[in-house]
Amino acid sequence: MYTQASHRVLCPAHNTSIIINVTQGGTRPLVWSRTPAENKDDELYHNLYQGCFCDDGQYRIDHRTENYLSDSANFIYQYVWENPILAEQSVAGDTRLHIQIETCRECEAGWACQQSSRRQCLEVSSSSTPGSTFGTCRPGFVRIDHTTCGPCPLNNICLGGSEPAQQCSSVAFSPRNGKTQFCPCPPGSILDAISRECTTCSVGFFCPGFENMTGVVPSDTIYARRCPINSTSVAASQTILSCFCAKGFFIPAFPAIPRCMPCHAGHYYPGTGGPPRACPQYTTTTTSLTPATAVSDCVCVNLEMQLHLNQSCVCRAGYLQLRYVCVFVNMSCPVTHVFLAETDCVVLTAFCGAQ
Repeated sequence: MYTQASHRVLCPAHNTSIIINVTQGGTRPLVWSRTPAENKDDELYHNLYQGCFCDDGQYRIDHRTENYLSDSANFIYQYVWENPILAEQSVAGDTRLHIQIETCRECEAGWACQQSSRRQCLEVSSSSTPGSTFGTCRPGFVRIDHTTCGPCPLNNICLGGSEPAQQCSSVAFSPRNGKTQFCPCPPGSILDAISRECTTCSVGFFCPGFENMTGVVPSDTIYARRCPINSTSVAASQTILSCFCAKGFFIPAFPAIPRCMPCHAGHYYPGTGGPPRACPQYTTTTTSLTPATAVSDCVCVNLEMQLHLNQSCVCRAGYLQLRYVCVFVNMSCPVTHVFLAETDCVVLTAFCGAQ
């Protein structure tokens, strides 16, 4: 096809030319290994490799190859002399020329292209724009190779892009390159949304700490995790197991689903462990939505009476304690009862009436 070794080929757009000389017995260049070898006897000759290969950010969609043997007069032949005498007498085939030209296309978004080939970026951890050589890591990931990004290592922050992982210091954040880097807080503490410093986990919440985070938007660390409904916790709690029932609530024995339930009428729960406690005799709890947490939440059944410090019911201010007088004696009444009428026995207890 060509008659002179000095023939020149203009590489297409987005290609780079490469020329490599390999002496007799040498190995095929790495860049040519992307395509199968066309000859099995290249090691018998000197080899001159000339090619047009895709730039980074482009990938090969097609290619063409040619190879020839040249003699000392620098003429090109497409064959080796079959006659052994001619082959021995001639210097034909002293050098084999290899020509390869690739047709290239720009790398699409979501792909990274190097060495004439393309690989798809992992959507969960990286992305790319058209013509990209490397996938761009998303925040919270660090580059492994040109298309793969791995999770940020423990106790490090990863801004994404091509930034390497950076080990956290004792502070919650540090400015760098105009960006704010956030480090995870240890268990029992949380990142304050205003001060950007690790603070003690609040009462009623638990903060398990964070092994890894984005390094850009610390949404997972601004908010602590609230204890389940009707339960609370002490400050610096680390796990949900640190949550316990709030005052006025308790966990019934052998529940189908463990959860804190409000105390039943006539009971209160101070939140110190154990079962709910019964109100004193002749008292109960109100139907208020506020749970009963102490004996002071118990009220006398008789609304004209109030609970005394000795946990007994006495008349409220403005009322006078009265007693029934036994008018008729009826032996059928129990000792603790009083007879008011022929068929009327009532409990012998004090009661209050308006003064």
